[in-house]
Amino acid sequence: NKGKTAEHKEADAAQPQQQPGAQIEKNRVPVRVGKVARRAIRSSYRSTVLLEPSRDVVLPLNAGEVVAETLKGAGDIVKENELIARLVSAELQLQLQEAELAVHDLNRQFKTSAELLKNRHVPQESHDELANKSQSARIALDKIRLKMSQLQIRAPFAGVIAYNDLKKGALRATYGERP
Repeated sequence: NKGKTAEHKEADAAQPQQQPGAQIEKNRVPVRVGKVARRAIRSSYRSTVLLEPSRDVVLPLNAGEVVAETLKGAGDIVKENELIARLVSAELQLQLQEAELAVHDLNRQFKTSAELLKNRHVPQESHDELANKSQSARIALDKIRLKMSQLQIRAPFAGVIAYNDLKKGALRATYGERP
């Protein structure tokens, strides 16, 4: 304690007594002492960042489509092709029911025609015509099912949804268009 000023002695007294090197070593911070000089302070910062241009997409809804379910909203992060919302179309629902009934009816007629053809009660041409009608009805049904599958709004690319005003039950002309 010889040679210490009164301030140093007070600071030493205020410090809790510890085992030499225990807590002090844990809190040690490296310090570099330099000469004091009048000059400009310079520092630099180096970083790497990935920048991507902003991409906006407005996805149109067709007339008569209603929002059935919204799964993602503004601020949500989405992966490419992730489902954002499901839509319903009353018109497509009716077309689907009509097409399913037509296919079912033509398939029943085709089976009956096949049995009648075996016993030669129906000409081959009539049976072939029914087969063609049945095939056409199945193709029409597949087209409607494809349209129904397109009643899903999916993310065209990965990113963050900036704006989404789709609400369940809403009937909209366009999707994503800002007011």
